[in-house]
Amino acid sequence: MLLKSKNMLLATLIFLCVSSAISGQIEKKAHEADFTLNDMIEGIKMRKEMLKGVHIKFEYARYNGLTKRKGDDKDQFRGIDCTVIWKIELHRLDDKMRVNRVQYFTRRDANPFHRDLFTWNGLKMMGMGFEPENPDKIIGGTVQAGKNMNFELFHWQTPVEHEIFRYNNTLPELLEMGRWKLTGPENVGDYDKAYKLEGRHFFSEDDSDVLEVWIDPLRDFAPVKMRHNVPKKTSKIAFPAIYELNDIKLEQRNGVWIITEALYSYENLEEEMKKKYENPICFCKFKVAEYEIDPDLDESLFIIDYPRGTEVYDSIIETSYVVGEGIYLRNESGRMGYVKLHDFDVSNPRDILELEEKPGDFQFISPDKQAERDTAVIKDIPGNEIASGVIGQNVDTTESSNKIIIIILGSLFLFLAGMYLYIRYSRGRANGH
Repeated sequence: MLLKSKNMLLATLIFLCVSSAISGQIEKKAHEADFTLNDMIEGIKMRKEMLKGVHIKFEYARYNGLTKRKGDDKDQFRGIDCTVIWKIELHRLDDKMRVNRVQYFTRRDANPFHRDLFTWNGLKMMGMGFEPENPDKIIGGTVQAGKNMNFELFHWQTPVEHEIFRYNNTLPELLEMGRWKLTGPENVGDYDKAYKLEGRHFFSEDDSDVLEVWIDPLRDFAPVKMRHNVPKKTSKIAFPAIYELNDIKLEQRNGVWIITEALYSYENLEEEMKKKYENPICFCKFKVAEYEIDPDLDESLFIIDYPRGTEVYDSIIETSYVVGEGIYLRNESGRMGYVKLHDFDVSNPRDILELEEKPGDFQFISPDKQAERDTAVIKDIPGNEIASGVIGQNVDTTESSNKIIIIILGSLFLFLAGMYLYIRYSRGRANGH
Protein backbone atom coordinates (compact mmCIF):
# COMPACT_ATOMS: atom_id res chain seq x y z
CA MET A 1 0.00 0.00 0.00
CA LEU A 2 2.81 2.36 0.94
CA LEU A 3 4.62 1.50 -2.29
CA LYS A 4 1.45 2.19 -4.27
CA SER A 5 1.06 5.61 -2.59
CA LYS A 6 4.65 6.50 -3.42
CA ASN A 7 4.13 5.52 -7.06
CA MET A 8 0.98 7.65 -7.23
CA LEU A 9 2.83 10.63 -5.69
CA LEU A 10 5.67 10.24 -8.18
CA ALA A 11 3.22 10.02 -11.07
CA THR A 12 1.47 13.16 -9.83
CA LEU A 13 4.75 15.06 -9.61
CA ILE A 14 5.73 13.99 -13.12
CA PHE A 15 2.32 15.06 -14.41
CA LEU A 16 2.59 18.46 -12.74
CA CYS A 17 6.10 19.01 -14.16
CA VAL A 18 5.01 18.06 -17.66
CA SER A 19 1.87 20.20 -17.36
CA SER A 20 3.94 23.16 -16.17
CA ALA A 21 6.36 22.75 -19.05
CA ILE A 22 3.54 22.52 -21.57
CA SER A 23 1.70 25.51 -20.11
CA GLY A 24 4.98 27.43 -20.11
CA GLN A 25 5.45 26.72 -23.81
CA ILE A 26 1.85 27.70 -24.50
CA GLU A 27 2.29 30.93 -22.50
CA LYS A 28 5.56 31.65 -24.31
CA LYS A 29 3.96 31.16 -27.72
CA ALA A 30 1.00 33.29 -26.67
CA HIS A 31 3.39 36.00 -25.52
CA GLU A 32 5.34 35.83 -28.77
CA ALA A 33 2.11 36.18 -30.68
CA ASP A 34 1.18 39.30 -28.70
CA PHE A 35 3.50 41.53 -30.75
CA THR A 36 3.61 41.63 -34.51
CA LEU A 37 5.93 43.73 -36.65
CA ASN A 38 3.14 46.25 -37.10
CA ASP A 39 2.59 46.38 -33.31
CA MET A 40 6.27 47.18 -32.79
CA ILE A 41 6.24 49.89 -35.45
CA GLU A 42 3.15 51.52 -33.94
CA GLY A 43 4.66 51.27 -30.44
CA ILE A 44 7.89 52.95 -31.57
CA LYS A 45 5.92 55.75 -33.23
CA MET A 46 3.98 56.20 -29.99
CA ARG A 47 7.27 56.44 -28.10
CA LYS A 48 8.48 59.18 -30.43
CA GLU A 49 5.38 61.20 -29.57
CA MET A 50 6.02 60.65 -25.84
CA LEU A 51 9.55 62.05 -26.26
CA LYS A 52 8.80 64.75 -28.83
CA GLY A 53 9.79 67.47 -26.34
CA VAL A 54 12.76 66.90 -24.02
CA HIS A 55 15.39 68.79 -22.04
CA ILE A 56 18.45 66.62 -21.34
CA LYS A 57 21.78 67.30 -19.67
CA PHE A 58 24.33 64.56 -20.21
CA GLU A 59 28.02 63.69 -20.42
CA TYR A 60 29.60 62.02 -23.44
CA ALA A 61 33.12 60.72 -22.73
CA ARG A 62 35.19 59.48 -25.67
CA TYR A 63 37.84 56.74 -25.55
CA ASN A 64 39.38 56.82 -29.00
CA GLY A 65 41.68 54.08 -30.29
CA LEU A 66 41.67 55.65 -33.76
CA THR A 67 44.15 58.40 -32.89
CA LYS A 68 47.83 58.66 -32.10
CA ARG A 69 47.16 61.41 -29.56
CA LYS A 70 47.60 60.36 -25.94
CA GLY A 71 44.71 60.93 -23.58
CA ASP A 72 44.13 60.55 -19.87
CA ASP A 73 45.83 57.23 -18.99
CA LYS A 74 44.22 57.35 -15.53
CA ASP A 75 40.79 57.27 -17.14
CA GLN A 76 40.73 54.28 -19.49
CA PHE A 77 38.12 51.97 -20.95
CA ARG A 78 39.24 48.58 -22.24
CA GLY A 79 42.82 49.81 -22.37
CA ILE A 80 42.03 53.02 -24.32
CA ASP A 81 42.68 56.49 -22.88
CA CYS A 82 39.91 59.04 -22.48
CA THR A 83 40.63 61.68 -25.15
CA VAL A 84 37.80 64.18 -24.73
CA ILE A 85 34.63 64.78 -22.68
CA TRP A 86 31.58 66.71 -23.77
CA LYS A 87 29.05 68.13 -21.34
CA ILE A 88 25.95 68.77 -23.40
CA GLU A 89 22.61 70.41 -22.72
CA LEU A 90 19.95 69.54 -25.30
CA HIS A 91 16.55 71.11 -25.86
CA ARG A 92 14.57 69.25 -28.53
CA LEU A 93 11.08 69.76 -29.87
CA ASP A 94 10.26 67.36 -32.72
CA ASP A 95 13.18 67.92 -35.14
CA LYS A 96 14.16 71.33 -33.74
CA MET A 97 17.18 71.45 -31.45
CA ARG A 98 19.23 73.76 -29.28
CA VAL A 99 22.59 72.37 -28.12
CA ASN A 100 24.94 73.94 -25.57
CA ARG A 101 28.28 72.13 -25.53
CA VAL A 102 31.41 72.38 -23.37
CA GLN A 103 34.48 70.24 -24.06
CA TYR A 104 37.20 69.08 -21.67
CA PHE A 105 40.31 66.99 -22.26
CA THR A 106 39.82 64.97 -19.05
CA ARG A 107 37.39 64.74 -16.16
CA ARG A 108 39.96 66.39 -13.91
CA ASP A 109 40.33 69.47 -16.10
CA ALA A 110 39.07 72.54 -14.29
CA ASN A 111 38.95 74.58 -17.51
CA PRO A 112 37.33 73.59 -20.83
CA PHE A 113 39.11 73.95 -24.17
CA HIS A 114 35.99 74.58 -26.28
CA ARG A 115 32.54 76.06 -25.72
CA ASP A 116 29.77 76.62 -28.26
CA LEU A 117 26.04 76.80 -28.94
CA PHE A 118 24.21 75.69 -32.08
CA THR A 119 20.56 75.46 -33.09
CA TRP A 120 18.43 73.88 -35.81
CA ASN A 121 14.92 75.21 -36.45
CA GLY A 122 14.08 72.84 -39.31
CA LEU A 123 15.26 75.25 -42.01
CA LYS A 124 18.67 76.56 -41.02
CA MET A 125 21.46 76.04 -38.53
CA MET A 126 22.88 78.84 -36.41
CA GLY A 127 26.00 78.64 -34.27
CA MET A 128 27.90 80.79 -31.80
CA GLY A 129 31.33 80.25 -30.24
CA PHE A 130 32.57 81.51 -26.88
CA GLU A 131 35.91 81.82 -25.18
CA PRO A 132 36.34 78.46 -23.39
CA GLU A 133 36.94 79.93 -19.95
CA ASN A 134 34.60 82.89 -20.34
CA PRO A 135 31.06 81.98 -21.49
CA ASP A 136 30.14 85.67 -21.62
CA LYS A 137 32.79 86.45 -24.27
CA ILE A 138 31.46 85.68 -27.78
CA ILE A 139 33.98 84.76 -30.48
CA GLY A 140 31.61 84.85 -33.45
CA GLY A 141 28.62 83.25 -35.16
CA THR A 142 27.67 81.22 -38.24
CA VAL A 143 24.48 80.68 -40.25
CA GLN A 144 23.96 77.94 -42.85
CA ALA A 145 21.13 76.23 -44.72
CA GLY A 146 21.84 72.65 -43.57
CA LYS A 147 23.15 70.80 -40.54
CA ASN A 148 26.89 70.39 -40.10
CA MET A 149 28.90 67.57 -38.53
CA ASN A 150 28.24 68.82 -34.97
CA PHE A 151 24.91 67.01 -35.17
CA GLU A 152 26.63 63.73 -36.14
CA LEU A 153 29.81 63.86 -34.04
CA PHE A 154 30.28 60.30 -32.74
CA HIS A 155 26.52 59.85 -33.16
CA TRP A 156 25.61 61.46 -29.84
CA GLN A 157 22.00 61.67 -31.04
CA THR A 158 21.64 57.87 -30.93
CA PRO A 159 21.44 57.50 -27.10
CA VAL A 160 19.07 60.50 -26.85
CA GLU A 161 16.81 58.59 -29.28
CA HIS A 162 16.79 60.90 -32.26
CA GLU A 163 18.82 60.22 -35.42
CA ILE A 164 20.32 56.69 -35.51
CA PHE A 165 24.03 56.20 -36.22
CA ARG A 166 24.93 57.31 -39.76
CA TYR A 167 21.40 57.29 -41.13
CA ASN A 168 20.40 60.91 -40.40
CA ASN A 169 16.93 59.50 -39.73
CA THR A 170 14.94 58.65 -36.63
CA LEU A 171 13.97 55.04 -35.97
CA PRO A 172 10.28 55.60 -36.92
CA GLU A 173 11.47 57.09 -40.22
CA LEU A 174 13.79 54.13 -40.86
CA LEU A 175 10.93 51.72 -40.21
CA GLU A 176 9.22 53.23 -43.25
CA MET A 177 12.30 52.40 -45.33
CA GLY A 178 14.24 49.25 -46.15
CA ARG A 179 12.98 45.74 -45.41
CA TRP A 180 12.23 44.62 -41.84
CA LYS A 181 11.50 41.42 -39.95
CA LEU A 182 10.71 40.72 -36.27
CA THR A 183 12.08 37.96 -34.03
CA GLY A 184 11.99 37.27 -30.30
CA PRO A 185 11.54 37.65 -27.46
CA GLU A 186 15.07 37.07 -26.19
CA ASN A 187 17.35 38.12 -23.33
CA VAL A 188 19.43 41.27 -23.79
CA GLY A 189 21.33 42.11 -20.62
CA ASP A 190 18.82 42.87 -17.88
CA TYR A 191 15.89 42.73 -20.29
CA ASP A 192 14.40 39.27 -20.92
CA LYS A 193 11.52 40.23 -23.20
CA ALA A 194 13.36 42.08 -25.97
CA TYR A 195 12.22 41.77 -29.59
CA LYS A 196 14.70 42.20 -32.41
CA LEU A 197 13.87 44.32 -35.45
CA GLU A 198 16.20 43.53 -38.34
CA GLY A 199 16.33 45.97 -41.24
CA ARG A 200 18.20 45.72 -44.53
CA HIS A 201 18.79 47.54 -47.78
CA PHE A 202 19.61 51.05 -46.54
CA PHE A 203 23.12 51.93 -47.75
CA SER A 204 24.33 49.01 -49.87
CA GLU A 205 22.94 47.91 -53.21
CA ASP A 206 22.55 44.39 -51.84
CA ASP A 207 21.52 43.12 -48.37
CA SER A 208 25.00 43.23 -46.84
CA ASP A 209 24.43 46.08 -44.36
CA VAL A 210 22.15 45.17 -41.46
CA LEU A 211 20.54 47.41 -38.83
CA GLU A 212 19.39 45.53 -35.71
CA VAL A 213 17.36 47.18 -32.95
CA TRP A 214 16.23 45.32 -29.81
CA ILE A 215 13.06 46.78 -28.28
CA ASP A 216 11.43 46.14 -24.89
CA PRO A 217 7.67 46.59 -25.45
CA LEU A 218 7.00 46.29 -21.72
CA ARG A 219 9.07 49.44 -21.08
CA ASP A 220 7.37 51.88 -23.44
CA PHE A 221 9.00 50.24 -26.49
CA ALA A 222 12.41 51.54 -25.41
CA PRO A 223 15.52 50.35 -27.29
CA VAL A 224 17.80 48.11 -25.21
CA LYS A 225 20.45 47.52 -27.89
CA MET A 226 21.29 48.77 -31.40
CA ARG A 227 23.75 47.50 -33.98
CA HIS A 228 24.59 48.53 -37.54
CA ASN A 229 26.93 46.17 -39.37
CA VAL A 230 28.53 47.44 -42.59
CA PRO A 231 30.77 44.54 -43.66
CA LYS A 232 32.06 45.94 -46.93
CA LYS A 233 32.66 49.12 -48.88
CA THR A 234 29.99 50.09 -51.40
CA SER A 235 29.21 53.07 -53.62
CA LYS A 236 27.25 54.56 -50.69
CA ILE A 237 29.58 53.57 -47.83
CA ALA A 238 33.22 54.69 -47.71
CA PHE A 239 34.52 51.89 -45.46
CA PRO A 240 33.35 48.81 -43.54
CA ALA A 241 32.51 49.34 -39.86
CA ILE A 242 30.36 48.22 -36.96
CA TYR A 243 28.32 50.72 -34.91
CA GLU A 244 26.72 49.65 -31.62
CA LEU A 245 24.78 51.00 -28.67
CA ASN A 246 25.14 48.59 -25.74
CA ASP A 247 24.96 48.45 -21.94
CA ILE A 248 21.74 50.47 -21.97
CA LYS A 249 20.26 51.36 -18.60
CA LEU A 250 16.59 52.35 -18.51
CA GLU A 251 14.92 54.41 -15.78
CA GLN A 252 11.54 56.05 -15.47
CA ARG A 253 11.09 59.82 -15.73
CA ASN A 254 7.57 61.26 -15.50
CA GLY A 255 6.28 57.71 -15.89
CA VAL A 256 8.23 57.07 -19.13
CA TRP A 257 11.13 54.65 -19.49
CA ILE A 258 14.16 56.53 -20.89
CA ILE A 259 17.85 55.78 -21.53
CA THR A 260 20.00 57.12 -18.69
CA GLU A 261 23.25 55.28 -19.49
CA ALA A 262 24.65 53.61 -22.62
CA LEU A 263 27.88 52.70 -24.38
CA TYR A 264 28.32 53.74 -28.01
CA SER A 265 31.07 52.01 -30.00
CA TYR A 266 32.45 52.33 -33.50
CA GLU A 267 34.91 49.84 -34.96
CA ASN A 268 36.66 50.47 -38.27
CA LEU A 269 37.05 47.15 -40.12
CA GLU A 270 39.51 48.34 -42.79
CA GLU A 271 42.68 46.25 -42.91
CA GLU A 272 44.71 49.44 -43.29
CA MET A 273 43.32 50.79 -40.01
CA LYS A 274 44.09 47.53 -38.21
CA LYS A 275 47.72 47.91 -39.30
CA LYS A 276 47.88 51.61 -38.42
CA TYR A 277 46.30 51.45 -34.95
CA GLU A 278 46.73 48.89 -32.22
CA ASN A 279 43.04 49.05 -31.30
CA PRO A 280 40.99 50.66 -34.14
CA ILE A 281 37.83 51.16 -32.09
CA CYS A 282 36.20 54.14 -30.41
CA PHE A 283 33.93 54.09 -27.34
CA CYS A 284 31.71 56.85 -25.98
CA LYS A 285 30.10 56.59 -22.56
CA PHE A 286 26.72 58.31 -22.30
CA LYS A 287 25.41 59.30 -18.88
CA VAL A 288 22.37 61.45 -18.09
CA ALA A 289 22.52 64.10 -15.36
CA GLU A 290 19.01 65.54 -15.90
CA TYR A 291 16.13 64.40 -18.11
CA GLU A 292 12.89 66.39 -18.39
CA ILE A 293 10.00 65.20 -20.56
CA ASP A 294 7.55 67.62 -22.18
CA PRO A 295 9.11 70.86 -20.88
CA ASP A 296 7.79 74.26 -21.93
CA LEU A 297 9.83 74.98 -25.09
CA ASP A 298 9.20 78.16 -27.07
CA GLU A 299 9.98 78.27 -30.82
CA SER A 300 12.32 81.24 -30.23
CA LEU A 301 14.64 78.87 -28.37
CA PHE A 302 15.74 77.40 -31.71
CA ILE A 303 16.89 80.73 -33.18
CA ILE A 304 20.03 82.43 -31.88
CA ASP A 305 19.53 86.13 -31.18
CA TYR A 306 23.06 87.39 -31.75
CA PRO A 307 24.01 90.36 -29.54
CA ARG A 308 24.99 93.65 -31.17
CA GLY A 309 28.63 93.65 -32.28
CA THR A 310 28.78 89.88 -32.99
CA GLU A 311 30.50 89.09 -36.29
CA VAL A 312 28.53 86.41 -38.14
CA TYR A 313 29.45 84.51 -41.29
CA ASP A 314 26.27 83.68 -43.19
CA SER A 315 26.80 81.00 -45.86
CA ILE A 316 23.26 81.52 -47.15
CA ILE A 317 24.09 85.03 -48.37
CA GLU A 318 27.81 84.17 -48.64
CA THR A 319 29.22 87.05 -46.64
CA SER A 320 29.91 88.26 -43.10
CA TYR A 321 28.19 90.98 -41.13
CA VAL A 322 28.47 92.61 -37.73
CA VAL A 323 25.11 92.61 -35.97
CA GLY A 324 23.74 96.13 -35.59
CA GLU A 325 26.75 97.75 -37.30
CA GLY A 326 27.51 96.73 -40.89
CA ILE A 327 28.15 94.11 -43.57
CA TYR A 328 31.00 93.01 -45.87
CA LEU A 329 30.01 93.23 -49.56
CA ARG A 330 31.55 93.23 -53.04
CA ASN A 331 30.89 95.73 -55.80
CA GLU A 332 30.74 94.97 -59.54
CA SER A 333 34.53 95.01 -59.85
CA GLY A 334 34.79 92.35 -57.16
CA ARG A 335 36.31 94.64 -54.51
CA MET A 336 35.32 93.75 -50.95
CA GLY A 337 34.28 96.53 -48.63
CA TYR A 338 32.69 97.03 -45.23
CA VAL A 339 29.42 98.95 -45.40
CA LYS A 340 28.21 100.62 -42.21
CA LEU A 341 24.53 100.60 -41.34
CA HIS A 342 24.34 104.36 -40.85
CA ASP A 343 25.04 104.73 -44.58
CA PHE A 344 21.62 103.19 -45.15
CA ASP A 345 18.24 103.55 -43.54
CA VAL A 346 18.25 100.00 -42.13
CA SER A 347 18.71 98.34 -38.75
CA ASN A 348 19.68 94.80 -39.80
CA PRO A 349 22.80 94.16 -41.95
CA ARG A 350 20.98 91.57 -44.02
CA ASP A 351 18.32 94.16 -44.93
CA ILE A 352 20.95 95.99 -47.01
CA LEU A 353 20.77 93.20 -49.57
CA GLU A 354 17.10 93.96 -50.20
CA LEU A 355 17.58 97.66 -51.00
CA GLU A 356 16.81 98.59 -54.60
CA GLU A 357 19.35 101.43 -54.65
CA LYS A 358 22.69 101.49 -52.91
CA PRO A 359 24.56 104.81 -52.61
CA GLY A 360 28.26 105.53 -52.72
CA ASP A 361 30.95 103.27 -54.15
CA PHE A 362 28.92 100.09 -53.73
CA GLN A 363 26.60 99.99 -56.75
CA PHE A 364 25.70 96.32 -56.74
CA ILE A 365 24.73 94.00 -59.55
CA SER A 366 21.00 94.00 -60.18
CA PRO A 367 19.06 90.72 -60.10
CA ASP A 368 18.50 90.91 -63.89
CA LYS A 369 22.21 91.32 -64.58
CA GLN A 370 23.11 88.64 -62.11
CA ALA A 371 20.74 86.13 -63.71
CA GLU A 372 22.53 86.61 -67.03
CA ARG A 373 25.92 85.61 -65.63
CA ASP A 374 26.91 81.98 -65.89
CA THR A 375 28.68 81.91 -62.55
CA ALA A 376 25.93 83.66 -60.57
CA VAL A 377 23.31 81.69 -58.66
CA ILE A 378 20.45 83.43 -56.90
CA LYS A 379 19.44 81.31 -53.94
CA ASP A 380 15.86 80.91 -52.85
CA ILE A 381 15.72 79.08 -49.50
CA PRO A 382 12.24 78.45 -48.03
CA GLY A 383 11.81 80.05 -44.63
CA ASN A 384 14.87 82.26 -44.99
CA GLU A 385 14.51 85.94 -44.16
CA ILE A 386 16.02 86.85 -47.55
CA ALA A 387 13.86 85.54 -50.35
CA SER A 388 14.68 85.11 -54.03
CA GLY A 389 16.17 88.14 -55.70
CA VAL A 390 19.07 88.42 -53.27
CA ILE A 391 21.49 90.91 -54.70
CA GLY A 392 25.12 91.63 -54.10
CA GLN A 393 26.26 88.30 -52.72
CA ASN A 394 27.15 86.45 -55.95
CA VAL A 395 29.35 88.52 -58.26
CA ASP A 396 31.24 87.51 -61.33
CA THR A 397 34.85 87.29 -60.20
CA THR A 398 36.12 85.99 -63.57
CA GLU A 399 38.00 89.24 -64.23
CA SER A 400 39.73 89.11 -60.83
CA SER A 401 40.53 85.42 -61.30
CA ASN A 402 42.11 86.11 -64.69
CA LYS A 403 44.27 88.84 -63.17
CA ILE A 404 45.46 86.46 -60.47
CA ILE A 405 46.30 83.77 -63.07
CA ILE A 406 48.26 86.28 -65.17
CA ILE A 407 50.21 87.44 -62.11
CA ILE A 408 51.03 83.84 -61.12
CA LEU A 409 52.15 82.92 -64.66
CA GLY A 410 54.22 86.10 -64.94
CA SER A 411 55.91 85.40 -61.61
CA LEU A 412 56.65 81.82 -62.69
CA PHE A 413 58.16 83.06 -65.98
CA LEU A 414 60.42 85.55 -64.18
CA PHE A 415 61.52 82.84 -61.74
CA LEU A 416 62.41 80.41 -64.54
CA ALA A 417 64.20 83.15 -66.49
CA GLY A 418 66.20 84.07 -63.41
CA MET A 419 67.14 80.43 -62.80
CA TYR A 420 68.23 80.07 -66.46
CA LEU A 421 70.48 83.16 -66.28
CA TYR A 422 71.94 82.04 -62.95
CA ILE A 423 72.80 78.56 -64.26
CA ARG A 424 74.32 80.04 -67.45
CA TYR A 425 76.35 82.53 -65.42
CA SER A 426 77.56 79.77 -63.06
CA ARG A 427 78.68 77.61 -65.98
CA GLY A 428 80.47 80.57 -67.53
CA ARG A 429 82.42 81.16 -64.33
CA ALA A 430 83.30 77.48 -64.10
CA ASN A 431 84.62 77.46 -67.69
CA GLY A 432 86.60 80.65 -66.99
CA HIS A 433 88.43 78.85 -64.16
